[in-house]
Amino acid sequence: MSDLDFNSLFGDSTVDYACPKCKANIPVALNDVNKSVICPSCGVKIEFQKDENFDNSVDKVNDSLKDLKNTLDSFGK
Repeated sequence: MSDLDFNSLFGDSTVDYACPKCKANIPVALNDVNKSVICPSCGVKIEFQKDENFDNSVDKVNDSLKDLKNTLDSFGK
């Protein structure tokens, strides 16, 4: 089993965000959290800031995936 983590599974997943200026629908990848994105319709710069819960959630997903890998690796031993 290859190394799995939050970014390899979900980093390219997108959520739709409405531009605060022109209301255009902008798909934002989870990898873009804590970065700036330029609206393709009006050119406004949008900052996507994360809160402390984002990092905690990522850590919990990574811990669960590590536990799953260890469980699967222990089969047949």
